[in-house]
This record gives sequence, C-alpha cells and structure tokens, in this order.
Amino acid sequence: MARRTFDVVAAGVLLLLASPIMLAATLVILVVSPGPAFHRATRIGLHGRPFDILKLRSMRVYPNGSGSVLTARNDPRLIPLGGWLRLFKIDELPQLFNVLKGDMSIVGPRPRDPFIVNGRYTLLHRETLRVRPGLTSPGSLFYMRYGEGMLDASKIDDLEQVYLRHILPVKLAIDLIYIREATVWSDVKTILMTFVMLFRLRRHGRRPVDLYGSYGFVHPVIGASAR
Repeated sequence: MARRTFDVVAAGVLLLLASPIMLAATLVILVVSPGPAFHRATRIGLHGRPFDILKLRSMRVYPNGSGSVLTARNDPRLIPLGGWLRLFKIDELPQLFNVLKGDMSIVGPRPRDPFIVNGRYTLLHRETLRVRPGLTSPGSLFYMRYGEGMLDASKIDDLEQVYLRHILPVKLAIDLIYIREATVWSDVKTILMTFVMLFRLRRHGRRPVDLYGSYGFVHPVIGASAR
C-alpha cells in the first residue's frame, strides 16, 4: 500500500512538471512526421499479464509493423528528433499514466515485449514478473550506462542477437537482485541516479562517464558491476 501511494503521488507530481515537455514534444512529432503523436504497444506486466504501454511516437508509422522490437542508435525507422526523444527518455513520459492506472510503478524492471518474454525468459527470469514493471530500475541504469552504447544500427546487422545474448541477461540479473533486496532507500537512489544519468547524457552524450566515482556513492545493486 505504501509503494502504491508513493507511485500515485510521484506520478501525479511528475505529470504536472512534465506536461509542458510532453505538449512540446507532441507538437514536434505532429509537425515532423505524419501519424499520431502517441503509440501504444503490448508489454508483459505483473504476473505475466499483458497491458498497453503508452509512449510518444519516435518512429515512422508502418502499415505492417516496424520490424524489430528493438530500437537502436541510427535506426532508420526513427523520425526526425526521434533519437533525441529516446536519448532523454521523453518518449517514456506518458507511461506516468500507466503508473496512475496501476499497470506500472515508478521503480521496477522495465516491461518487455511478449516476443522477448515468451521466447527468452527462463523460469528464473520470470521472477521479475512478480512485481509491477517500472519506469526505471537498476537494470535500466546499466542499460543506459553501457547497453545503449553497444547497439548501433549503422554498425551491427543483427541487433536483436546482440541484445538478447549480451545485454538482456545482465539487465535481468541486476533486476533480479534488485527485487530481492529492494528497500525504500534503494528506490530513492535509483530515481536520483536516473536523473543524474540523464543529466550526464545531456552534457556528454553516450560516451563513458565515471558516474559512480564522480558522485561519491555506489548503488547497492549495480555498484560492483559498474566498476
């Protein structure tokens, strides 16, 4: 009950703060690319139940789908400024409505496409489905810090295999540790580190940064792995 109350209050406050950004991004999307400003996609949530996740559209509209479930740097499907929307996670802001609805939490393992869950999740990985998926998590921080830099559509032909073999198992392992050891304090640090990470990306792009050394604290879950 305490976590749900925190989620609702935090999502409401963040929606108020982020509404001018979402409005501006919506207008930009409508101007630069034909099609709707918002995109719905099926994701797997709590106890394996599917739900519709809400995002600002960062890719072109394709009549028969858009191919790969992954989107990487220099992806030819991105609309103008779509990469920028994804870099700073502006496209994810509408998921605050998913939090208010109860499909998601502020902190929790990121929800994934049914293709990935049904095809790649082991019994151990499905432990991550025992909690609500979230906007951010220790596994997401690992991906922002390292994984995104490994996926470049202009350099790698089979992005899905790189992601599924080398990135996804690490993300899931980190989030498994998180859900077993999560505390209010670790959630607060995850949220703070997400904002720090986005600030560092804005200043330095995707090049490696010594996030942990620079800020004098180590996340209890991902600190050892990040060094």
